[in-house]
Amino acid sequence: LQYHSKTTQKCVLNFDHFCSFLAVDIGKNNYYWFLFALSLIVMTAFPSFLSAAVHFCRHMKNNNSNSISTMEIQFLKGFMVWTVLVWLQMTAFLLFHLYCCYQGKSSREILLSTKRNNGNGNCCGVDIGTWWTTIKMIVTGNWKSLKKKYEKNRVEATIGANKKN
Repeated sequence: LQYHSKTTQKCVLNFDHFCSFLAVDIGKNNYYWFLFALSLIVMTAFPSFLSAAVHFCRHMKNNNSNSISTMEIQFLKGFMVWTVLVWLQMTAFLLFHLYCCYQGKSSREILLSTKRNNGNGNCCGVDIGTWWTTIKMIVTGNWKSLKKKYEKNRVEATIGANKKN
């Protein structure tokens, strides 16, 4: 299934979405690289926060006004808040896209079905039981099963779409 991206004016195979952070269309050819980039952001933002927090706590423990300036303290506070917000946002994006993989649907398909089926008893159109199963697969490192389920669901969705046409 190809989709013409209005943002880049290109046809993209299995179009998922346009990523404004990376400034690229996300589709079949780069979806796993997109997940990899999100994973790297998630893995680096949290340690950055921890590093700033440790530095800040050391200063507060020493309570030595000569060791660090007020401006540096304000920078550390701002940096800690910023990294936590980035980490939370990117973690949410990553979990949502891993859920999409598990369902074998693009984020575009899930968001459109949410729009159509709003109020169907699911949380934002997402079945909580399936969501929890996906989280358990991620936490236990069962990536092969997640990928197989994604590919199986993607094939079934394509066959279903072709039957409707």
